[in-house]
Amino acid sequence: MNSCATPSRFYQFMTPHLREHRFWEAIRINNHRVFPLWPGGCDDIPSRGIFDERVDDESIFYLEEREADVAFPTGAINKTTVIEVTSALAQDMIDELDVEQGAQIWTPRARYFLFDYIEPSELKPGECVCHGLRIVSDGEWIHYPGNWMDGYLVHWEHNPRAVGTHPFPREFWDEISLPA
Repeated sequence: MNSCATPSRFYQFMTPHLREHRFWEAIRINNHRVFPLWPGGCDDIPSRGIFDERVDDESIFYLEEREADVAFPTGAINKTTVIEVTSALAQDMIDELDVEQGAQIWTPRARYFLFDYIEPSELKPGECVCHGLRIVSDGEWIHYPGNWMDGYLVHWEHNPRAVGTHPFPREFWDEISLPA
């Protein structure tokens, strides 16, 4: 486990509820577009099979009954740019920015901060800013809350329903815009 991950045992007790409603929450409550991540499936975003608010309830019920995890496409599909933090040093950098607490997802491998979408022409997708800190944008996806990963439950640290998403932090934008 990396140094910035701190699993909450509280979420272990809520597992059945969170697992049962993982697609429902994503599609109906948070209005996110997601796709099922079937065990052994490929890591690319499928050209078909993205589920959104137009999906009928029977299809959502079908997904809830299956063993698939929920994949959250970042970038234009969900109008979200994500900062992936995988080290204590990177987390310190985020903490120093003193940005508002926006939507965040915790996994045992990384902490994901969700921001309003930035056009790829302004920022290269997958750009590594520093050790343990990366921009995740178009063409990539992350695990959605309700998934199991490495024996822990992926969960919201700050749910977008409660805190919303925020503009990409200006201080961070200035930092990554500096020439190498």
